Amino acid sequence: MCQMKKTMNLKQIPALRRPNQWGFTVIEFMIATTVFVVVIAAGSSFFGNFNRSAIVNEQLVDMQQDIRIAMVTLTRDIALAGYGTTAFGACGNAITPANANNAPDSISIVSMGTIANTLSAAALPGATQLTIGPVLGAPPVGQISLDGITTTNAILSAGNVVNINPPLAGAGETYPVGTQILIPSCIQYAVNPATRQLNRVVDGVANLLADGAL
Repeated sequence: MCQMKKTMNLKQIPALRRPNQWGFTVIEFMIATTVFVVVIAAGSSFFGNFNRSAIVNEQLVDMQQDIRIAMVTLTRDIALAGYGTTAFGACGNAITPANANNAPDSISIVSMGTIANTLSAAALPGATQLTIGPVLGAPPVGQISLDGITTTNAILSAGNVVNINPPLAGAGETYPVGTQILIPSCIQYAVNPATRQLNRVVDGVANLLADGAL
């Protein structure tokens, strides 16, 4: 009997007042939502800043690599400037600066950085022909230099024989077997202040050497 009364009393308790039926109030729900939004916003801001920092660091690394390559290339070209010749193509002298008001400033360098071939037979002063080693590509034509000692022009090549004019200069100078035949290049470094770019132009062909390095 007592057990039945207890059961009836529990059934008579309104459903909204039972302890195991209580839920979040509107205020609690709003507080929880606000905290959730704040956490999400903070996380988004953190990852956004992290992503931007990663992009900036990558750009700095690329810029440093460009500058390093530019310095190595520029150092090599300057070291070879005027080696065996004083003028070639658009380069009037070994090193020629140009200061332009409405165009990129530049410096032109005559460089002997290309080895065309080597002598397979010794050459003496006054020689009008050179005997070179096996021709791997196109035979040298145009201005050439023998190991930076003297400069002449290769006017005609047939097989391993190269006709030159003027004849080799020198008094008692002998050019032994293995002497390098060098081909000059006109190299121009042009700096564009507007785009902050450094271009390297070799015999009229331009290549971007460094971007945003200024």
